[in-house]
Amino acid sequence: MAIKDPRSYNRHIQIYTKGFTDDGFGGQIASPILVKSICAKIQTNAGNKFVNFGLSDFKNPVIFYVRGKKNDIIYDENYHIMYNGVKYFIKGMQDINLEAMERLIYCDSE
Repeated sequence: MAIKDPRSYNRHIQIYTKGFTDDGFGGQIASPILVKSICAKIQTNAGNKFVNFGLSDFKNPVIFYVRGKKNDIIYDENYHIMYNGVKYFIKGMQDINLEAMERLIYCDSE
């Protein structure tokens, strides 16, 4: 089954993971590392879908729709999404259908 409207994936988001970089003095410091920049569809005011998914602790719920097969990232708590300068923490993920053509990433901002 194809994605209904591929033109709706018109927002550029960045996926980051936790990592370590050199601090210049022989040690390392924790810093975010860019994994991938992708296009997504965004749904705000998604509190009802968060509750239906089983998440009850959220402040600013946002759902990012991404293409599943092209994005081979396994989203978990070690990743976060940056969009318009705001950091979104991943709370859960759901595949839309059995082919995993589309994934929903449930996020909450800081």
